[in-house]
Amino acid sequence: SIRSKVLDMLGSKEGDWQSYRIVTGGVRGCHTRADDLKSTGPDLSRIGVCDEVREGSSKSVVLDASSDDEAVLGPIIDAGLDEIIPTIVGAVDDKNAVVICGPKGSPCRAKAKLEEKGYKSLTTLYSCPEKEDGMDKGQAIQMWREQMNTGGDFFPDEVVLCGRNAGGALRDIARMSSYPEVVVVDALAPSEHVSSVHEHFVALWMKHVHESFVFFVPILDATDEQRTSFLYSLNNAPEPAPEFYSE
Repeated sequence: SIRSKVLDMLGSKEGDWQSYRIVTGGVRGCHTRADDLKSTGPDLSRIGVCDEVREGSSKSVVLDASSDDEAVLGPIIDAGLDEIIPTIVGAVDDKNAVVICGPKGSPCRAKAKLEEKGYKSLTTLYSCPEKEDGMDKGQAIQMWREQMNTGGDFFPDEVVLCGRNAGGALRDIARMSSYPEVVVVDALAPSEHVSSVHEHFVALWMKHVHESFVFFVPILDATDEQRTSFLYSLNNAPEPAPEFYSE
């Protein structure tokens, strides 16, 4: 048929397309009405219910990425940083941003990308190079206090998160400087930062500040529960619960 040939020219395979017709008013009494009603579309009862994807279909997606694929998926992450953030918060030249990276000296794509954008301020939080249970607690707290003294009355531009979690550091930034409109956790940063920010900061922002903000978290591994769990929290939208989740 003509339809099949056109779809073939467009590179669409069998099963990758759907068709329906919309029947409108004005034909009441037509002898075909009973059958027409059966084919009226779109079928609202099918919204969100997808057909099974056939093996080999161009729609087939396998969620098997990991942190080892960060370089390959880099262009997708960059597109998010380039497009999603300004779409939500607008021009960034008067916005404050915070980026959370891995240990200092490790790759941090998000930091490099945000530095290109011209934010009013960009604060970098580096992960502590040692696990919390492997450090002397008093030493870690002292290290944090010493870092705080380097910024004078304001929060320093760069700190290492020893003796303080990311959510607590963001509270300090809000108290000493200003609430950031953009918070980005780098794709390779430890995932515990995500739950910390969400638990200790996002809810605070939504309660006290009535401005748009972005908490941007690339997810390389679909099994990473700390990066995915905050999506299903009531604190990710002003409504009681989001209407739709997209992966």
